Amino acid sequence: MISGIEDIQENFNIDPSRIYIVGHSMGGAGVVGALEHYPKQFAAGVASAGIWDPSQTTHINAPLWLVHGENDESIAHRHSQELYAHMKGQKKDVLFNSIKGQGHGIGEVIFGQTVIWDWLLKHKSNQI
Repeated sequence: MISGIEDIQENFNIDPSRIYIVGHSMGGAGVVGALEHYPKQFAAGVASAGIWDPSQTTHINAPLWLVHGENDESIAHRHSQELYAHMKGQKKDVLFNSIKGQGHGIGEVIFGQTVIWDWLLKHKSNQI
């Protein structure tokens, strides 16, 4: 993943302070993992219906927005709740939205909302 981003940066005029990451389900876990393992790479991230061990968030320093459907039968809603609570306790820049009446297919719902993209674009990384 990181080598792909580096290749794109070499071949296109990319602002390195405006690299964002979004994902749903396994991709949502990938968002949190990427923010943890590459803390200087991303300006912000959105993780939808993912799962991640809250104790593995010590290096995240980019803003993160967690979104999860309350009726998710594939990945329990509590996983995002627990991750949010843990990160808030660490004073991390994290948001959490529970979406009533939605299950695991929430990615189709939320990524069509401009509020997600507007929020992402407000952020710039100062870690570079």
